[in-house]
Amino acid sequence: MHAFRVALFDYDGTLAVTKPAVAACMSRTLRERGDPVPDAARLSAVIASGVPLEKAFALLAPHLLADDIQWCVRRYREHYPEADRTHTTLFDGARQTVEALRDLGIAVVILSNKGRAAVEEALRRFGLADKVTAVLAADPGEPTKPHPDVFHQRVAQLFVGSQASDFLMIGDTSADIAFARAVGIKSCWASYGYGDRETCRALGPDYEIESIPDLIDIVENRA
Repeated sequence: MHAFRVALFDYDGTLAVTKPAVAACMSRTLRERGDPVPDAARLSAVIASGVPLEKAFALLAPHLLADDIQWCVRRYREHYPEADRTHTTLFDGARQTVEALRDLGIAVVILSNKGRAAVEEALRRFGLADKVTAVLAADPGEPTKPHPDVFHQRVAQLFVGSQASDFLMIGDTSADIAFARAVGIKSCWASYGYGDRETCRALGPDYEIESIPDLIDIVENRA
């Protein structure tokens, strides 16, 4: 029996290479509104923050009103499926690692600030839908990372009776590490992803991996 019972996986930048699709859809949406499109560095910085889509558009175009942001979110999600099919891939070893965790008796939960439809469609396309225990995404009215209510109101309800020590959060951005710290669970920073290295390391993740398969050594060797 391994010490970790549940692996909470971020999706963008941790399991899947989504930055090209995300950046393309953000740019296309802003162009449709006639708004300036930020340069690649600014787009990357916002994606690296791991914030939900509404917050991302607010950061990219601070002049937008609430209704404008909701329009952007709707248009982005209309464009995203095509961009996702064209541009998104899994990181090397992602599928094998998820399967290995399941073989070890560790439940895999996708915990993402991305919209549910996009995550679930991608998991089906990549053959992972039947290998995860649950998908907790940016559902309407539900809290998102790094808010601790994500754990208390959403994650913990799936694993009644579990202890904080049963969980490991694996993610590439500061939102993932800050979330883990806020609820007292261990964190594993995916350094190969999109998060800012200085910011993420300053938050003190418990583990760091350079590729997804490195995770297996952590769960097998933890005392």
